[in-house]
Amino acid sequence: MSFVTDEAAFGLDRRDGALVIGGVDCRRFLEQHDSAYVYDLNRVRRQVDALSVLPSGVSVHYALKANPALALVRFLSQLGLGLDVASHGELLCAQAARHDMNRTDVTGPAKRPFEIRACVATGVRFVNVESLSEAQTVSDAAVDLRQRQDVLLRVNTSF
Repeated sequence: MSFVTDEAAFGLDRRDGALVIGGVDCRRFLEQHDSAYVYDLNRVRRQVDALSVLPSGVSVHYALKANPALALVRFLSQLGLGLDVASHGELLCAQAARHDMNRTDVTGPAKRPFEIRACVATGVRFVNVESLSEAQTVSDAAVDLRQRQDVLLRVNTSF
């Protein structure tokens, strides 16, 4: 297995022996923090803009499990991306980012009934269900909350 080690391939640069991201010397971050996630939001914006070539009707979502940092989630939401949440904590992050919950899908296995209810209550677009019993839990929550909730049923076939 080979790995790309060319920093330029990742949009990184070096100046005076230091890693530079978004024109900022990373040593500045490490003077204030032991570690940090550093994003060049201009580069993120360019990458999102590059997705504009997708056909009309294609919905692009960011999975919060990749990094639920509130500032990043808010930025991506403002760029028009939908969000995929897989836990109650991620749902709370999406809400804190003031994301339009109608552009939020709930994914992932092992959703607990209180998480499903919270998702339905916030008006998420879809809840992906893993079983008919989970679909029933979504239905029960929707009926109790007097809301309509769309679901996507994930089907695993045996080969």
